Amino acid sequence: IYKAMHNTAWGHMAFDNEFAYNDFSNIRRNTLKGFRCIAAIAHKQKIIYIYSKEGKYHLTSSPGKAERIYDLNKEMDIRAFYLDYGIMLLNAATWGNVTFQKYSMYDLIVNYKQRFKLK
Repeated sequence: IYKAMHNTAWGHMAFDNEFAYNDFSNIRRNTLKGFRCIAAIAHKQKIIYIYSKEGKYHLTSSPGKAERIYDLNKEMDIRAFYLDYGIMLLNAATWGNVTFQKYSMYDLIVNYKQRFKLK
């Protein structure tokens, strides 16, 4: 079994401690020089700030002066954020134009519709 499974994604995870199931290429800290804060999300007692610069976006916990803060405990803000920024951020993430300070921020945007049961 070891020889058969060693060169698979599961084998790398089980035998070499390489976790290949999650893509962390867009998870990193960025300098915010030249970026401006365009919005914020209040989610699970934390605030995530969305910064923008020349078609690129960065989500971080570094405070900024947001034009609007969406409270994801409120149904109308859940829908408003999705329409105002969620679709755009998901499209930008698809093309590699969004970076995230933490994986939880990435997960929130990529799985937004499922997490909040939007149709």
